[in-house]
Amino acid sequence: MMIKERGEYAKQKEELEEKYRLVKLEIDKASRKLFGTKAAIEGTLKKFKGLVDRESSLILEIERREGAIEFFTYLIDEAKKWHEKLSGLSQYCSTLTQELNQDIQRKKLERRGIKPFVHEIEPAFLRDWIPTVEPQDFLIWIKNEKQMDILKLSEMRVNEVKTILLEYGSLQEKVKEIKEKRIDDILEELSTDKKMEYVGLLDKMAAPLWQYDQGVISGKYKTTNIYLFGVENPDDTIFKPEEIQTAISSPYQPSIIGTGDPKRVICFKVEAAVPAFVISKMPQYKEKYMIPEKDKPFSYHINKEWEKKLPALFPREEEEEKIRKYWSLALANPFNLISKKGEYYYIKSEKKGERTRDYMLKLAQGRAEAMKAFFDDTEFVEEIEENIRTITQKIGEDKVMETLKEYGDDLEKKARRQTEQIRKQVELELEDIENYIKSLSSL
Repeated sequence: MMIKERGEYAKQKEELEEKYRLVKLEIDKASRKLFGTKAAIEGTLKKFKGLVDRESSLILEIERREGAIEFFTYLIDEAKKWHEKLSGLSQYCSTLTQELNQDIQRKKLERRGIKPFVHEIEPAFLRDWIPTVEPQDFLIWIKNEKQMDILKLSEMRVNEVKTILLEYGSLQEKVKEIKEKRIDDILEELSTDKKMEYVGLLDKMAAPLWQYDQGVISGKYKTTNIYLFGVENPDDTIFKPEEIQTAISSPYQPSIIGTGDPKRVICFKVEAAVPAFVISKMPQYKEKYMIPEKDKPFSYHINKEWEKKLPALFPREEEEEKIRKYWSLALANPFNLISKKGEYYYIKSEKKGERTRDYMLKLAQGRAEAMKAFFDDTEFVEEIEENIRTITQKIGEDKVMETLKEYGDDLEKKARRQTEQIRKQVELELEDIENYIKSLSSL
């Protein structure tokens, strides 16, 4: 448009040349007159001045168009550069969308592969919780928080852009709210019938791995299913024993216990537990096991050196307390031989672990279950005991006592926010740490 207008003004300027020539002729004629010369010259000079003014105006308009052409050319070049960068960013976004969808599918497959007995609840109303993000909000965020604009993203690598997008998403209040929701919060919005549908699914998945031959069970004898449901806090949960009983195959109401896990509900199902008559005679069995009778035709032990080689079938409480001491110390600074990553606890074992995995082995999920897994493996206990002794000698008893006191104070504060079950366990761990500090200080 500017080029067209410049051409029109240039054409008008060219047309002035003929008008200049005619005015000059008029001035020559006026100068030769004998009478009225002055008036004639003044009249033709006014025409000449009008032509000069017109030419000046045209020259100015032409120059303005030329300046505009130069400016718009620069602007178009910049816009093309922006377009190229934004086109690249658009391709990035397409690639990122594919990658994120693949990540989501991969996570789902991993969860199914690793935890086949975990049912992921996906009520339809959860889709209403998906937060909506306006593009301008993201642009404002990267400008204020990252000191960059959208064009800067186009110069980055795809993985870098992905990191920034995920960071922005994780900072959204709606996302934080959803991530912090407990399973009770989600199920609370369902009707009782719908909640019991999920309980029914748990019941089916918790079926024992064995099957009893009901044909050999007759008369008054029969198997019974006994249920135990684990929730975050049994005193604050939507799961009621009388409601659950309507969805499970048992004449008894289930027991509800606390796990401290806000994201999962655990269903433990037992069919035909140890008969009552076996439980009632357990003291007799223990006596016969611990004190073999010489006059009996057979022994209850398959190995003559059972006391030396086999672990006790009925572990004494004092032995468990001794083992617990090493669990409590392994968790503490400065030893750090057992650590928590996510929901799971890991133990460092150079005897069983692999170098490329920093010798870390998974114990179990949850503090109580991890401690039990530790108790059940005598090799872990022996290795931890040896490592604690080595670390104490290496850094010195004074440093160990100082670090343990700091750890104990911090653990005591954190325990106040835990469930009753975990709090009691931590209470015992604190006692173990205090006793170990006393034992060092008395040396």
